[in-house]
Amino acid sequence: MGRLVFISYRRQKGYALAHLVNAELRSRGLRTFLDVAESDPGLFWTQAQSAIHQCRAFVLVCTNGSFDARAGDDWVLREVSEAMALGKPIVPVLSQDFQPPADLHPVLVQAIEHTGVSMDTQFHTAAFDHLSQLVGGRKRSEQRRRVTVFGSLAFLVLVGLLGIGAREILGLSAEFHREREARQAAIARSEELEKNLTVLEANRAESMRAAQDTERRVKDEVDRRERQARSEAENREREAKDQAERRRYACNNRCESTLRDCESTCFYKLDGAPREACKQSCKQYEPFCKSNCQ
Repeated sequence: MGRLVFISYRRQKGYALAHLVNAELRSRGLRTFLDVAESDPGLFWTQAQSAIHQCRAFVLVCTNGSFDARAGDDWVLREVSEAMALGKPIVPVLSQDFQPPADLHPVLVQAIEHTGVSMDTQFHTAAFDHLSQLVGGRKRSEQRRRVTVFGSLAFLVLVGLLGIGAREILGLSAEFHREREARQAAIARSEELEKNLTVLEANRAESMRAAQDTERRVKDEVDRRERQARSEAENREREAKDQAERRRYACNNRCESTLRDCESTCFYKLDGAPREACKQSCKQYEPFCKSNCQ
């Protein structure tokens, strides 16, 4: 089936890097199969399984968050398991910020431990040359040399076929130009994908900083409100205590004033034993009055 390379990635998380890898491998003369992008609706697993059986290498695109736990069918795990069961070479491609989760499935842990390529070189040509060699392809420089040789041979063939007819010569020339344009278009797409990925990474970092700033402001506002609420509660409690103390003080004063008035009445209106009995009655009222002030 030729040099077919199967590329496995998770949509959204690994989309940009997977398509960049796809373009680079194709520019080096390899045929590729992107699992989600090149599958027909309703035939995903059938076509993916067939491609895994036919491929000579399995590329696993690893980006930050692409292996987070997910509900339902995990097709990446199924693809890796199928490739391992068939003994296919697995080559992980790790993004610069890739951090495997702590609960990563053992099959995926084993897969990312294979010899692969880390994209911490800012997608330099050497990184993709190394990847191409790992999956059985060629370096871009070798591919260009081959294209140059093939171009020279094509030119010689064209010169040799001048006697056959101008129509056939023009047809071969047009085919050569189409091939060159397709190669240039693939290189342009690769460069554009690299730029887009850089912009995405910058936007992601900016979004993270904005989220952290917002979280910090919210926390500060919550702390401020909690402090204000505690201060207001303490002020209310202190005010309530002061009011209660003032009421007790006024009540005690009224009780003492009532006692003095009572004793004065006894002194001026009574004499002898009745006066003492009256004063004693007044003194008995005082504790009862003050007990109601508590």
